[in-house]
Amino acid sequence: MITNKKGITISRVILHVLTKDKDEIFSNNLLPTDDIYFMDFLIRHIKSAIGRTSRRSAVYNDVKEHTIKNNLENLFSSNNTNFIEASKEIAQRLNGIIKIKNQGPYYFLLCNYSNADEENYVAMIILDFSKSFFPNCNDDKVLVKHITSLSENNSKFKKCAILQPLDHDSEYDLIINEPKDTEFFRSNFLQSNIFYDNKKAAEDFVMETVAWLQDKLYSMDKIEDSSYNENIVEQLNELQNTCYSQIVNSDSINIDNFIDGNFIGDLESLKDDYKIHLESSGLIDNEILIDEDVKNTLKVNKVKLDNGIQLIIPLNLVNNTDSYNMNLDSDLLANINISGKIVSQTIKQK
Repeated sequence: MITNKKGITISRVILHVLTKDKDEIFSNNLLPTDDIYFMDFLIRHIKSAIGRTSRRSAVYNDVKEHTIKNNLENLFSSNNTNFIEASKEIAQRLNGIIKIKNQGPYYFLLCNYSNADEENYVAMIILDFSKSFFPNCNDDKVLVKHITSLSENNSKFKKCAILQPLDHDSEYDLIINEPKDTEFFRSNFLQSNIFYDNKKAAEDFVMETVAWLQDKLYSMDKIEDSSYNENIVEQLNELQNTCYSQIVNSDSINIDNFIDGNFIGDLESLKDDYKIHLESSGLIDNEILIDEDVKNTLKVNKVKLDNGIQLIIPLNLVNNTDSYNMNLDSDLLANINISGKIVSQTIKQK
């Protein structure tokens, strides 16, 4: 599985220097893989890229001149020359794009790696250009210097993509992870569109449900019937907890069944409104598979209040009223009860 972070071993890596001026360097040589600091640095980037909740699955666009797809076979080739030439062609395309978009400069790394299941992937990592890490250039050779400084001071990648071989059996082609979404990386360079996989669907199902619930709660103060108001508020709070528990306790979420089973009584009049909201958010598939990857990704509910208080609640405790209980009123004021023995307490900068 492409999200497997265990036993990552890098077998081959090359570095290109990309600029929006005329100082770009397209290397003809692989970097040495015997530098443990550098290898550890790259492995941490790869693990971070495939482990973050911000990652997105994507599929390649169906276009004839697709630089990534056309070079994918050579990127996975055992022939180093084929790999180097493919990486240069890809780097040249990316360099042309950043000139047009006035982006960069960047370091562009391409790595072949395998995981504990002996599956092979290619990682494309874009790093910000930094004076603390500079390549020693000798003609067309690029040698990495000051690797320790790089790994210590520049540990956050700018953008990363994990590519699968052409003959993969997944529904998607690659994983993209970039802290700040940029069209030039996903659309222009990788020539791909976001694939609505189970992780994204489950995450959006929860977040769009919460957003809809909060909107409805906020509108409750406009209803004159106070008893009806109280009943709706109570049921909407219960619905929010039920939504969270679906991730923990279910193998799948059937949206129609979820709606039919929960929008009853006073909530029945809101059924169509909720369904339209989900559909407008792209949730048109009736069944969302909750596999281990989804459960490992969506483990906690993070709550931030306007007074600066932040809470991190494990989803498996959301319905455990002995440990935690939160109710929102029509002004979205939270009444939170937490019970538990303190096992540690620390003071941090942030």
